[in-house]
Amino acid sequence: MRTLLSVGAAAALTIGLGTAAAPLAHAAPSDYTIELLPPIAGARSTKGSAINEAGDVAGMAFLNGKRADIVWPAADRSKPVLITADGYLPAGIADNGEVVGNIYPSASYFWKDGKLSTVPSQDGGGFQGVSANGIAVDRAGHLWTPTSKTALPRTGSGVTSGDVWTEGISRNGNHVVGQVAQGTRVTAARWSHRKLEALGETVGAAYPQPKAVNDGGVVVGATKEPKTRPVIWDSKGKPSFLPMVPQLQWQSATAINNSGVIVGIAHLRDQEMGSEHGLLWKDGKVHNLDDVVATPAGSKIIEALGINNAGQIVGTIKLSNDVLHSFIATPKAVNVYTTPGTHHVNGRDWKTTCEKYSQTT
Repeated sequence: MRTLLSVGAAAALTIGLGTAAAPLAHAAPSDYTIELLPPIAGARSTKGSAINEAGDVAGMAFLNGKRADIVWPAADRSKPVLITADGYLPAGIADNGEVVGNIYPSASYFWKDGKLSTVPSQDGGGFQGVSANGIAVDRAGHLWTPTSKTALPRTGSGVTSGDVWTEGISRNGNHVVGQVAQGTRVTAARWSHRKLEALGETVGAAYPQPKAVNDGGVVVGATKEPKTRPVIWDSKGKPSFLPMVPQLQWQSATAINNSGVIVGIAHLRDQEMGSEHGLLWKDGKVHNLDDVVATPAGSKIIEALGINNAGQIVGTIKLSNDVLHSFIATPKAVNVYTTPGTHHVNGRDWKTTCEKYSQTT
């Protein structure tokens, strides 16, 4: 799934709101292995959008001139399964393998084990994400199961009634993020245990776009004006800008996991096609994913949209022949006692620092 947690490591990833962009970190190559996910029969290009804790991946294939939503089961990712031939891009995948998404032109769906059920899209907004236990959130501020719909409140702490756009839901289902528009003012918002509260305003930037939230209520996304910059809001709603790659203009965070590792997307120029890059924020540094993933020669990771608690990243890579492929990048095994950094191993989060041996003890 796309939206998960932080254990306090989030603070180490931020820089002050008035601080200049941090230099790009060049980590040791091949911190991650990569698996290219095969297209479904009849398709050539694919895009990956979401991953769950089991390693099931949801994404899309370009099939017969349409966008077909598909899933790669972790049990055998060499055999992708068609969900619908009239999709957009799956919005999320629950831990039981249930996929949620949208069908052209005006329906949303739940899919599991080959069974597809649809509901009407509400107010022009389809599904945006799903929790681990299958609660979907749509664009218009509703929570869904296959048999129920619940409206989130439109008023709350620091927020009066306005138009609501919701963007993501945490893995545990306790938090939802989005925006509330009051006239020309747009406020970043978080619903925690279904209570609405305004998130802090970023100084010198406008039009906040929260994209994902984790189990601790930590939110990531971007601000849009005067330029798109990646932002993190801590569990108390305080915003900070994330470090940026200096040479890239348009940068946004898209997902965060339980160890506080964040992924995202960037463009050399403002959303210009062909200039995309996948990003990773870890241990206070920003990385171009091509620098840390063992990618094939001549290829380029163009986006990262999901990350699970094991640190597996899902997104899209452009190969040397310009074909788009969905991928899953898996962190290489580390010795948590000797490797500095934040690690998620055997269900636990580790933060390791190393010092030289004392010469006097």
